[in-house]
Amino acid sequence: MDNNYELSTEPNVDIGPQRVWQNSDLPIAGSLAEIRRGIDNVDNFMVEFLYERYEFVIGATLFKTTDEQVLAAKRQEEVKNCAVEQAKVVAPNDARFHTLVSDIWGILVPLFVQVQSECFDKTIPKQ
Repeated sequence: MDNNYELSTEPNVDIGPQRVWQNSDLPIAGSLAEIRRGIDNVDNFMVEFLYERYEFVIGATLFKTTDEQVLAAKRQEEVKNCAVEQAKVVAPNDARFHTLVSDIWGILVPLFVQVQSECFDKTIPKQ
C-alpha cells in the first residue's frame, strides 16, 4: 500500500465498505465513490429546492406591510415544527434525523427571514 495513502485523511473511494453496522451487514452502496455520487445528486436537488423556496420567500415580501410581519415569529416556529413532523413521517424511528432536521430548519428559516427583510427594505407601500 502507498505510504502517502496511509497517512491521508481521505479514504479510498474505489474500494468496498471497510466497516459494517452493528445490527446489519448490508452497505447501501458498493463504494464510497458511489455514495458520494448519490450525495452530490441529492445536493443538486437541494440547491434547486432552496432556490424555489427563495423565490417564494421573496414573493411573500410583497404581501407584508410591516417589519413584524416579515419577522413572523409564530410562522417561523410553525415551519420548523412542520419540517420536524415530516421528518418523523419519513424516518419514524430515527430521533437523530429528527434533531438534524430541527437544527437545519432552525438555521434555514432565520436566514430566509433575513433575505426577506432585506427585500422588504427595498419595497414601498402600494398606492
